Amino acid sequence: MLFYVDLTLFIGFCGSIYEVYRILADLFNKSTLTFSDFVIFVSFCSTIGVLVLIGDFLYFHIKLIRVNLTTLENLNLKRGINSPDYDLGESNNWSQVCGRFSWIWFCPFFTEDYKPTTDGLSWPRRAPISSHNP
Repeated sequence: MLFYVDLTLFIGFCGSIYEVYRILADLFNKSTLTFSDFVIFVSFCSTIGVLVLIGDFLYFHIKLIRVNLTTLENLNLKRGINSPDYDLGESNNWSQVCGRFSWIWFCPFFTEDYKPTTDGLSWPRRAPISSHNP
């Protein structure tokens, strides 16, 4: 969902660059600004702000998926509290969240064949590393 919000904001940003450029050029040439130009400019600035915030939020969640952590587990790690090791490798972590077939990850629907590999309630753990060396 974050991906689609960011994509929509980016398209809106790109689509309004020329209009904002025209507004700024008119403003410097005649120093008057119509109400509709003001609304477009404020919308453009708001889009930039939300795009940055949601983009950072998306980046944070991508980092969590890569190591298979929840937000709370990530906070516990920062506090020095050890959390269960659910990291099964980057590829398996993405499969748990988005499904087995990477070519369909960006399609916003799940069918029986293309759903995530877990039920969302129980999660496999990586096998513990033995400290005993034979």
